[in-house]
Amino acid sequence: MQNSEFTFECGTCMAVANLWLRDNCMCPECKVVLTQERQFQISSIDLDIKPNVIEIVNDVVNITWPDGHLTKYNGNDLRAFINPNKDFTNLGSLMSPPTKYDWKPWTKDFQPLRISLDKLLHDTDECILALQEFMIHGVIIINNASSIPNSLERLSPVFGPIHEVLFERIHNVKLDPSNIPNINDDKAENSVDCYNIAHTGLAVPPHNDFASYTWNPSVQCLHMLINNADAGMSCVVDSWETLTTMRKEEPELFNILCKFNVPYREFDENNETYTEQPIIRLDPTNGNITGLRFSNQLMQSINPLHPDASLFYRAYHYLSCHIMGINEKDNSKMSDRRSFRLSSGEIIVVAAHRVLHARSHIEPTGLRHLQDAYFCHDNIRNKLSLLQRNCNGNKKRKSS
Repeated sequence: MQNSEFTFECGTCMAVANLWLRDNCMCPECKVVLTQERQFQISSIDLDIKPNVIEIVNDVVNITWPDGHLTKYNGNDLRAFINPNKDFTNLGSLMSPPTKYDWKPWTKDFQPLRISLDKLLHDTDECILALQEFMIHGVIIINNASSIPNSLERLSPVFGPIHEVLFERIHNVKLDPSNIPNINDDKAENSVDCYNIAHTGLAVPPHNDFASYTWNPSVQCLHMLINNADAGMSCVVDSWETLTTMRKEEPELFNILCKFNVPYREFDENNETYTEQPIIRLDPTNGNITGLRFSNQLMQSINPLHPDASLFYRAYHYLSCHIMGINEKDNSKMSDRRSFRLSSGEIIVVAAHRVLHARSHIEPTGLRHLQDAYFCHDNIRNKLSLLQRNCNGNKKRKSS
């Protein structure tokens, strides 16, 4: 190794280099070996710290600091940070970052991947493929999941713990022909627990659930237990494809939806959820789309005197026309959505900050019982990283 490998382009970088080299020391005094947690506190040194001695021996950098502490770095660990593209995304080899999966729009022939619950839970290779597909396209369908109530609990080994919200841990959305709620009577005295149009036979437009939460659930699973009713087609919509088009065609309208706070509310006699948030969320570091909050049924009235009210309504009209379809009263058949009949024992899994779900109207000719629950997208992504790391480790051990 040559010293020139670690020269910097400007003088101010040397101070950063010294801080970085001291802050990332891997010795047992600075890092807990058992848990791999950082123990060193940068507040214990001066900002202008400088090493007393730097020696390179057998591709190992030995740094002695003013307090006598010795830091060692392998050359390969440091070389891994060298990024010719200078996009500063390389984390080096001091850790093993998870694989990043960029989202892809749905092609004309795209259909959600289907995997049996048994394979998802017990076949590592098939599970990895399914989770990769979920990261890229935002939706998969699990079949052969049985029709036993509360079976969504079985997903926890892969999806992590259920993300609980108000209105039941596992939601029951049941339409019984013998007990149809009267949608025109807010005091209807019947046994139906009805606080949302999903509990009626009405068509449910594309939306993501609990837009009334500041951080609404990021994964939703909809499990069909019984589907003896006519109609009631399920639908999923790739909203990010719509947003990408909007950003290109109408940047001013796109931008107002990134900053205009919209009120959302969902409630019943015992629960209240309310927030005010923009419809579109962006990554503050790179401007990439990271979320859409869209629920026409939960959206509350905005203040018409707001100086941006006119621009907001133009933007919301544009977005609604592309998500709902112009003059559509049920779920449309546009290219960014897929419609299908969800059969008993099937589960739709959606990345809920991207993929909206919907349902056409239901003809109450038989019982329809669906359960849904929420999970955390981070937990699924981290499970994929763990499976891949373990799988690669097993392959290395077998080859050796």
